[in-house]
Amino acid sequence: MNQTRLTLLQKLRDRHDEEAWEDFVKYYERFVWAVLLQMKLSQHDCDDIKQVVMLKAWKVLPEFDYETSKGKFRNWLAVITRNEARTFLRKKYRNFDLEGGERQQQLKDLSDSWQDPEIEKISKDEWKKYIITMAWENISSSLSSKVKKCYEMLNEAISISEIACSLSIQENSVYVYRKRVEKQMMKEILRLEEQLG
Repeated sequence: MNQTRLTLLQKLRDRHDEEAWEDFVKYYERFVWAVLLQMKLSQHDCDDIKQVVMLKAWKVLPEFDYETSKGKFRNWLAVITRNEARTFLRKKYRNFDLEGGERQQQLKDLSDSWQDPEIEKISKDEWKKYIITMAWENISSSLSSKVKKCYEMLNEAISISEIACSLSIQENSVYVYRKRVEKQMMKEILRLEEQLG
């Protein structure tokens, strides 16, 4: 396990370490939200469940003993998220019965679809998107406005010639900017993966 993440998890053993908790929330709250959205829950339910998951993490992490041999920390967090979503739905719709239990069956079917392989896939897919987004947020402020705009336009599948014309630069510069940003992005993605796993 990486020393940075280990240090954060060790710091979270002290429930009064507000800075460690803020770091944890900063790094993982949006990931929990993204997993919940992929579980096809309403945004309102996602908000409620996300708060429950973060509270559960706050309660559990002081005694949590992370073992890298059992998998990645993000997978553990995704499983906690799934379990809390199931509990939330059971409580919310316990007495809700529509047309002979149709809604109950729909919720059961939804909850049953959240098996370990599906949750692992959701976790992996959402983590990849999450890390790319965070990497972009981290490096974009260090880029010139022209380089940043060029890269954004490339990601919108705008042609090289259109980008060059729009930004009043040579087409070769578009390639250079793209390569420069991709190099920074890869470096930042690797750093975040190492730090957050």
